[in-house]
Amino acid sequence: MNRKTSNNKSSISRPKNSKTAPFDIYRLLRWDEIPPFMRDNSFIKTGYRQPIASFKYCFSSLFFIHNETVNIYSHLIGALVFFALMFTTKALLVQTTPSASSTDILFTYIFLAGAVSCLLMSSIYHTTKCHSENVSKLLNKCDYIGITLLIVTSCFPIIFYAFRCNSSLQLSYIILLSALGTFASFISIYPTFATPKYRKFRALVFVLLGVSAVVPISHSIILFGATHTFHSTQLAYILPMAAFYILGAFLYACRLPESLFPGKFDIWFHSHQIFHFFVLIAALFHYHGVIKALNWAHLNAPTCSNFPTTNF
Repeated sequence: MNRKTSNNKSSISRPKNSKTAPFDIYRLLRWDEIPPFMRDNSFIKTGYRQPIASFKYCFSSLFFIHNETVNIYSHLIGALVFFALMFTTKALLVQTTPSASSTDILFTYIFLAGAVSCLLMSSIYHTTKCHSENVSKLLNKCDYIGITLLIVTSCFPIIFYAFRCNSSLQLSYIILLSALGTFASFISIYPTFATPKYRKFRALVFVLLGVSAVVPISHSIILFGATHTFHSTQLAYILPMAAFYILGAFLYACRLPESLFPGKFDIWFHSHQIFHFFVLIAALFHYHGVIKALNWAHLNAPTCSNFPTTNF
């Protein structure tokens, strides 16, 4: 017990001969001072919090600047924004689209719930990743599951409005995307693939999961034409959403810009922060796209009796 306590003290590099020195909560560490479980990006040289198994310390770090501050607040504020949208969206739809059904609202709220879950789990993970190795690994898995939830639940409204007159295709694609999401979650949380070595592989898995939405969109184009699909899925919003996700994943995987200038982006503007902002921007694009798709389906789309039928 005493040996473990001694190791914890050394891991935060307290000054020698300072038994009575007060604990400095604001002290930040360099890369060479942190334990292996906190080492994710060697191009971030400074600004690390102390590895202390205390949730009080972790959450107190919300009130001073370190290299996780932007990661924490970008998605914490984002989670609050999407949580607020869960209270305002229904009232908005009642005003703009009185004919919106409970199913329309359900698919909209499935996406909102996925966004809140992803952003909140991300913020909690970045807040507590300095707690201990076990806590860091557990919440890192939750973070990856949250990313998967956001991607999959983002695809659900696309599928719903692309095939709103063909429930069998809706169900088939929803099951397929759910299965792919489950597989992506397994890959991302499997211990072997959860290490920094497989950063690019994890990014590729998430990109491929998101790109899988191309299949139902392409199917819709074949069945109903490009013009109809452009409106029914609101590609004007989906395309920039996809661009932000892919570019963010690329920067995250390649650790740009900090890999070009090690130590220069420790606190501000490193790749993970940019990735966080791009995820948030992409999710906001998608939210507006979902609302536009719902409006178009009820106010401008042809009735289901005028849709072409298919046997596949």
